[in-house]
Amino acid sequence: MAAFVVVVAGMKAASTLIVPFLLAVFLAVICLPLLVWLKNKGVPQLLGLVVIVAMLIGVWTLVIILLGTTLADFTRNVPVYQQKLGEVIGEAYSYLQDHGIVVDRSMMENIFDPARLMRILASTLNSLGGMLTSAFVIFLMFAFLLMEAAGIPQKITLIRESRPGALDSYNAIITGINKYLAIKSVTSFFTGALIFVFLKFQGVDFPILWGMIAFLLNFIPNIGSLLAAVPPVLLALIQFGFGQALVTAGAFLAVNMV
Repeated sequence: MAAFVVVVAGMKAASTLIVPFLLAVFLAVICLPLLVWLKNKGVPQLLGLVVIVAMLIGVWTLVIILLGTTLADFTRNVPVYQQKLGEVIGEAYSYLQDHGIVVDRSMMENIFDPARLMRILASTLNSLGGMLTSAFVIFLMFAFLLMEAAGIPQKITLIRESRPGALDSYNAIITGINKYLAIKSVTSFFTGALIFVFLKFQGVDFPILWGMIAFLLNFIPNIGSLLAAVPPVLLALIQFGFGQALVTAGAFLAVNMV
């Protein structure tokens, strides 16, 4: 038991580095083809790295501004959301009672406690914001990984005599990864765009944020799309009731099945 506690505590402590590292690896894999392309066009490797980092910083800054604005608006609207969610729970309880379904109201209110649900949603947004604001660590690891990855072919060439097929194997692996990421990036972009358009027309708050999260989490197989659907479905429930929440959930399901 003590060993388990130590392991869990170690994983929690290491999470502050593991998440930025994984994000840096992901960005490096995506940006490696661009760095190689710039290098083949005669751009010095260091200059190419600076260009790529500058582009990422620009995108990163826009995302942080968007998230900061969303957090401010969300915090301002929390009392309204709590009140509306309480009303939705009351309506659901009355509906169940009218149809002869006996439910303990106090238990129902504890499960769907508006304050607790708002804290969970706010904590999720704050966690995302915390990860984005650790930009220095992420970009430092990203630059190191990208420079190392760009130099792998030259290193393999040096040992080519002992392992003739090493470079071909490396190129095949990188080509496969790039093809997968290219396809996944396109599908994720359209997923995020469709989610944004749907939520915008439906009137759910912060559609740009939910579209962006749908785009990012779509890279995570199986559970990514499910995780992306939770906040907007919850907001649709709060804003419009159970019917529109089901419509929102159905829209996420339909988009991810296309």
